[in-house]
Amino acid sequence: RYIKFPTLPYDLIHHIDMHMRFIDEETVIVGQYPDGVADGPQIDENIEYLVNEVPTAFGNTYNVIRIPMPPDADNQYPDNGGDYRTYTNSIFINKTILVPVYEERYDTTALRIYREALPGYNVVGIDCNDIIPAFGAIHCITKLIGVNSPLWIAHSRLRDTDDTENAYQARAIIRHRSGIAGATLYYRTAPDAAYTAVPMVLEDGQENTWTASIPAQPDDSEVQYYIHAAANSGKEQVRPLVAPEGFFRFRVDALRPAFAPSQTEICPGGQVQFLDQSAGNISSWQWAFPGGQPAASNEQTPLVSYPQEGTYGATLIIGNGQAFDTLSLETAVSVTGGLTPYFESFNEPLSGNTWTAENPGADAAAWTASNAGPCYQGALAMDNFNHDTRNTSDFFRARFNLSGLSSPTLHFDLAYAPYDEEYFDGLRIRAITCDGAETLLYEAFGAGLASAPATTEAFVPNGCGQWRQEAISLEAFAGQPVTIEFENAGGYGNRLYIDNIDISDPQLPNQPPAVALVSPLDGTVFTGSLPEVELRVTAEDTDGIVRKVDFFVNADSIGSAPFPPFDFNYTLPAYGPYTLQARAIDNDGAGAFSPAVQITADPASGATFLPGSAGISFEPFPNPASGWLNVRFDSRQAAVVSIQLFNALGQRVLAEESGLMPGTAFRQLAVGHLPSGVYQLLVSGDGASASRKVLVE
Repeated sequence: RYIKFPTLPYDLIHHIDMHMRFIDEETVIVGQYPDGVADGPQIDENIEYLVNEVPTAFGNTYNVIRIPMPPDADNQYPDNGGDYRTYTNSIFINKTILVPVYEERYDTTALRIYREALPGYNVVGIDCNDIIPAFGAIHCITKLIGVNSPLWIAHSRLRDTDDTENAYQARAIIRHRSGIAGATLYYRTAPDAAYTAVPMVLEDGQENTWTASIPAQPDDSEVQYYIHAAANSGKEQVRPLVAPEGFFRFRVDALRPAFAPSQTEICPGGQVQFLDQSAGNISSWQWAFPGGQPAASNEQTPLVSYPQEGTYGATLIIGNGQAFDTLSLETAVSVTGGLTPYFESFNEPLSGNTWTAENPGADAAAWTASNAGPCYQGALAMDNFNHDTRNTSDFFRARFNLSGLSSPTLHFDLAYAPYDEEYFDGLRIRAITCDGAETLLYEAFGAGLASAPATTEAFVPNGCGQWRQEAISLEAFAGQPVTIEFENAGGYGNRLYIDNIDISDPQLPNQPPAVALVSPLDGTVFTGSLPEVELRVTAEDTDGIVRKVDFFVNADSIGSAPFPPFDFNYTLPAYGPYTLQARAIDNDGAGAFSPAVQITADPASGATFLPGSAGISFEPFPNPASGWLNVRFDSRQAAVVSIQLFNALGQRVLAEESGLMPGTAFRQLAVGHLPSGVYQLLVSGDGASASRKVLVE
C-alpha cells in the first residue's frame, strides 16, 4: 500500500519523519503543535484520515501517540520563522533509539513518552540544535543497514481489554529463508515473576502465521509478553528486540481514568497539555476544562490555554463503547501572574518558601537553607565541595509580577571561594518570560565569581566581609510577569551561598527599619576614668534588611557599623552628660533613628547618687564580686528602691525591691550562679535611676 498525505505548509523537505515515527506495525508517534500553530492543523487532518480510513496490515486501527513539537531557542515555531524542531526524527539502532533533543524543559516530556511506549529500550537524547536549522535531525542524516539473513517477526500488539473470561490470542507472522523450526510466546503478570512459556502453533503455513493463547486474567492485571522464534538454520530472534528485559504489554481491567497536566503552574494565557494516563480498553475521551480554552475536547491529549489568573480543575470521562468512568481534579492548573516583588532572606527552610528548587539529577547536591557562615542569619547554599557536581546543574526559581514597575532591579548577596584553578563552579541567572523565552542576566565562574580567596577546605564565610552584593537591571521585563532562575553550574569546587534577594523599584513602597539602643541603658552614670562605651543596638526591617547602622553622640556622627550585629565602641572624650542615638539604613535606602539615650561620665567618687529629694546614693562592693555582691545605700529619708542586674546582652538576670530607712543600709545579692562577665547594676527610686558596672568572677 502507498499512503500519500497532503503536503505540510511549513515542512520544506516534505519528509514524513519530521512529524511521524512508527515504532511498530500499528503504533505511530505523531508531533503535536499548539492549536492553530504551524503545521498542527494539517497534521491533525492527516491523523484523522489515517485512523478513520486506513487500517493496519492486521486490519486494526492505528494507535496514535502524540508528542509535543517544541519551539526554537527564540520561542518561535516554523510559521514565525522558527526552526522545525521535532522529536519524531529518531532512529532505532538494535536495542537503542536515538531521539533528537533541544532544551531540557521540553526534552523531558518527549523522552518520557518514548520510554513509556518502548519499555526496555535504551532511549538516548542527541543534541540536534546545530543541525535542525537545515531541516533535519537524526533520521535525516543516517541510513540503517539491515542484518544478513534476517529472521522476521511481525506482530500486532495485544491491546487493553476488559475481558476476564476468555483467553487472549496472539498472532505473529514469522519468516526465515531456511524456514521456522518453532516459536514460543512467553508471558508474566508481575514484573518480578518468571515468564511462562506457551508454544506457538503454525496456524497458516502459506502466510507463515503462528498463534498462541494467553490464559484469561483477573481484573486489574497487566500482562507482559514477548515472542521467541528459531529458524531451521539455528538463528534465533525475539520481539521486541529488548526481550526479555523489554516486552509488549496490555492491561486487563475495567476502565480507570487517570491524567496529569504537563505543567501545574503557568502564566495567564499559557498552555497546558493534559496527558492521558488512563487504563482500560478505551475508545473515547471526553474532557471538560472550566475556564480553559477550549472548554471541552474529545482528543486523547488536548492542549488547553488559560487566559485569566486562578486555580482551575479538569474532568475526564473515558469510555469503551459499553461503559464510562469519570475522574475530576479540583486543582489541576494554577494560573498566576507571579509574586509581588519582595525581599527574601532565606531565614526559613526552602520547602516553606515561595521559591522552588529543582535537582534534576536527584542527587545529594541540592540548594538547601543553611545557617553556616551567613552574614544575615540564614542563606541558601549549594555544597559543591562534598559532592561531585561536575557537569550538573541545580536550580531555584520564583515568578514575579513586574506590572506597574518601570525600573525594577534585582539585588542579591553571594559568597563563594573556588577550590583551586582546576576545580571551580559557576553561577548563572536567567529571566524567563511567560512565553518561555530565556535571557541570561548573569554568568560568572571560578575567580570571577569568588568573594573570598580559593581554599582547599570547605568554604564557610568567616564574616560579612566575604560576601558581595550584585545588582542586575530588570528594566527589559518591566510591566510583565517574569521568572527569575538561579543555576549552580557544578564543577566539584566549593560551597556557594546566596542571600538577600530583593527586587526593588522606586515605585515600590518601602517600610523604614526599626532601631533601638540596648546598651548602655538610658540614665547610666559612668564613674572613675573616662570609659570606652560599647554601643549595641537591635535593628530590623520588615520588608528587607538593615544594611548599616550609624551612631551619633550629641548629634555628631561618630561612625558606622556595616554588618550585623552592628556594635560600635566609643571612648567618651570628657566628663559630663551625653546623648546617644543610632540610625539604621535599609537595603532600599530608607533610614530611621532610635530613641535617644542619656548617659553621664562622672569622676571617681565612690558612691553613685540618684537625683531627687530623697538623696539616695549606693555603692556596690566588692567589685569584682564572687558569690555575693553587697550594696551599701545611704538615704536622707525613707524610700523604696528597685535593684536590677543586667548582663552584657541587656537581659535582666536579677530584680528585687527594697525599702530603705533614713541612714545607711546594706543589701546582699547572690551572684554566684551567674556566668563571669561585666554586668550593669541599675538602681531606681524617687523617680530617678542610676547604674554602675559590676564585674562578676
